[in-house]
Amino acid sequence: MKILNFSAASASNAEFIYTYVEICFEHSPYFVEIRLTESRSQSMNFTASTSLESIGYFGSSWFLWNTSRINFYALSQELKLITFKISFKS
Repeated sequence: MKILNFSAASASNAEFIYTYVEICFEHSPYFVEIRLTESRSQSMNFTASTSLESIGYFGSSWFLWNTSRINFYALSQELKLITFKISFKS
């Protein structure tokens, strides 16, 4: 399973978008986590997503995945924590 993890000040920054698209095209990840200083809701070519909103000095976390490859079930969600159950598709 390929996982990408990004830390970015802004997902609307042109440099971030270019880098994100290039890396996703090259590696075709199953799951992406992006830590941002802003909230974001677009799926950026993934079929499912969820997020944790920013609190104080802690930025938001944005989780994206393709449901054609894996299923993520959120078992619980708190202010800065999501517990997932992962199942792989054959």
